[in-house]
Amino acid sequence: MPDVALKALEKTFGAQTVLKGVDLAIKDGEFVVIVGPSGCGKSTLLRIIAGLEDPTSGDVTIDGQSALNVSPAKRGVAMVFQSYALYPHLSVFENMAFALRIANHKPADVKAAVERAARVLGIEPLLDRKPKALSGGQRQRVAIGRAIVRQPRLFLLDEPLSNLDAGLRVHMRHEFARLHRELKTTTIYVTHDQVEAMTLADKIVVLNDGRIEQVGSSRDVYHAPKSLFVASFLGTPRMNLIPGEIASVSKDHVVIRLIRGEDVRVPFYSGNGVPPARPGDPVTIGVRPDALKRAQAPDGRSNSLTVRVDIVETLGGSLTVYGLIDKQDAPVIALLPASDALTTEEPLRLSFCPEDVYLFDAEGRAFARNRP
Repeated sequence: MPDVALKALEKTFGAQTVLKGVDLAIKDGEFVVIVGPSGCGKSTLLRIIAGLEDPTSGDVTIDGQSALNVSPAKRGVAMVFQSYALYPHLSVFENMAFALRIANHKPADVKAAVERAARVLGIEPLLDRKPKALSGGQRQRVAIGRAIVRQPRLFLLDEPLSNLDAGLRVHMRHEFARLHRELKTTTIYVTHDQVEAMTLADKIVVLNDGRIEQVGSSRDVYHAPKSLFVASFLGTPRMNLIPGEIASVSKDHVVIRLIRGEDVRVPFYSGNGVPPARPGDPVTIGVRPDALKRAQAPDGRSNSLTVRVDIVETLGGSLTVYGLIDKQDAPVIALLPASDALTTEEPLRLSFCPEDVYLFDAEGRAFARNRP
């Protein structure tokens, strides 16, 4: 399986620049997920790797060799599209065998390759059916099988689950993870669904407006986001973001004053390319919904907020609480145990530990998190 490198990739369509200096190294056998909002350049990046688009500038190398002058058919790449792209008049077997027949493989070899892929994907009973007789999940398996039979060096998957219902997406995520574990093929997977990214990836690439915001493991990008965008994009429900300004700085902590005058204490933050924290600087604090707890008796250490409850969603063993910070109208989401009886008629006091607070400067850059 190959190493893949993207070097200073730029892509423009007319006056619009879609990719802006993308650099990325992908190791042999890695499962890399490129995630970002719609229109950020994910699919364009994948199409350039596949050879379906040419970059305006920059290079794509596979195993150390530039692929820009290599035709898509000779790159050893198999691409699975969102729309399945199956031939409706051909059976499942013929759809999976098509590329091998075009390449003049022996009939016996074609049959063996298709049957092997069908066995891996659990679609052996479907080989005689036409695509119209298949469910969405079955069609997606056939599209994957068509890629597997070619024994590609590199799998490219462009939002392959977006047409499936929620339950089937979960099942197919598990199938992709199992398939990668068995085949160990270098895989680049594009999605706007951050749950898919967090559960599938060896390495996540967060793309925003044509630029890479952060690259790292699921744990890295979730627990140590380098920017306000990454922090707000990854996590369900999304991180609570509350504006304020630095009130004071000491050697071991920073005090942030929120708009309504309430103070939040956080461990000392420094580094990460961000200028030193100074009193009066505007900042944004971030707190994950699951870090918020219903306040008990004051302990002199935890931060707290008073929230006007708007909506309470009961989800089995938990409550998702939507509200507004009192006198500030900043939205807040909290995940609380279902045992917490709540109404929308009384204020809710929420507490959170200083170590659970993220801090971002006025440019959206994260301060390094120095835990005591």
